[in-house]
Amino acid sequence: MKILFVTDRNLTHDTRVFQQLHFATSMLYKSDLIAFYSPWAREIEQRHIKLVQPRRYFYLSRYNVLSSFTRDFTNLIYPLFKNNLKIAGFSLDAKSYAIWHKIRKIAGEYDLLIAHGLPALIPVYFAHRKFKVPFGFDAASFVPEKHINMDEEEFIKIRFLLKRILPSASYFTYATDLVGRKIIDFVGLKRLPYHFSLSNAYDESFFSFRPSFSDKVEFVWLAQKVDFSADLEFILPSLEKFRNKIHLNIFGEVTQRFKEKVYPRYKDFIVLHPPTSVDLLIKSIANFDVGLAIYLSYISPEKNYTITNKVFLFAQSGLFALATDTVSHRIFYSDHPSLGKIVLPNIDSLSEAVAEVIENIDLIRSEKHKRYLYSKKFAWKYESQKLLKAWNFLKK
Repeated sequence: MKILFVTDRNLTHDTRVFQQLHFATSMLYKSDLIAFYSPWAREIEQRHIKLVQPRRYFYLSRYNVLSSFTRDFTNLIYPLFKNNLKIAGFSLDAKSYAIWHKIRKIAGEYDLLIAHGLPALIPVYFAHRKFKVPFGFDAASFVPEKHINMDEEEFIKIRFLLKRILPSASYFTYATDLVGRKIIDFVGLKRLPYHFSLSNAYDESFFSFRPSFSDKVEFVWLAQKVDFSADLEFILPSLEKFRNKIHLNIFGEVTQRFKEKVYPRYKDFIVLHPPTSVDLLIKSIANFDVGLAIYLSYISPEKNYTITNKVFLFAQSGLFALATDTVSHRIFYSDHPSLGKIVLPNIDSLSEAVAEVIENIDLIRSEKHKRYLYSKKFAWKYESQKLLKAWNFLKK
């Protein structure tokens, strides 16, 4: 079977397409990729390409004059053509037309198209109509919240598009059952294609157990871009009074503002690490003690319903986690209490939890191997069987 994976991001920024493409290659499917350049992540992306080994890959530019013009023009005429799928679709994101410009030339070669992200779904659907090729859609952690992460017009457009497109999909996936329910309620259709949750867990082969030996308690926090965000505004003051007893290892692309304005104040306990590929990141994190799954859900509402790749990354590495009080975290850590502790989204609660971790660090370290073994149950090899079932059905 020939599969074309299409993402509005790339392997570095979209761990779900990385995992699925890696799996498809391991199953000997002929798999190709359409993705977007990210200048700062070019070297990391090349390493990810070597890890997943697609047969062919096509990288598009985010800054395309024709795509931007198409988005702006369709936005302008949208009020006159609200029921036109192409106009509504291309008006949302310039990347949709960039993908369409490429995919309309090659989609007929494949047995399955898989869209990752809404901007990818629009052109994949049009390619499905043109070439009669089945398609799947990975909604990941997409949770539409009117007036929170989108305005009313965008909300209306997306619901219209999903109502029209999803029934034609061979299947669609989402990160958790909570996200799935949100999408299904949002679309409001009684009849939907085969759909199932697909977690953000990683392939077990990337992990190996590493005990912790540092003189200080080693915390870790991850972000694609490290700036003085609302999350760090919460985290750094919570850890500051323990600066002589801890390190906070931060992985990600560090902004100049953070280097100049924030880092000097906290540099005696912060350790900055450059962004790196999934395999090397996992090797580094395995040396630490505690992962911070800290999100302010009122800023990123989807975090309330999803379990991010970081939660699985910490668990599969054997780390203990401190996680903010979101709906999904409450469920996960209630089901797996040995893996972490819930904290309230305020400085006092996180500080109390950090103090408790420091006091009990010997016990936490002694149980690291137990957590590592226990978390093998989350390995991607189990989740991937759901995906394989959907793909095998299409082969019949």
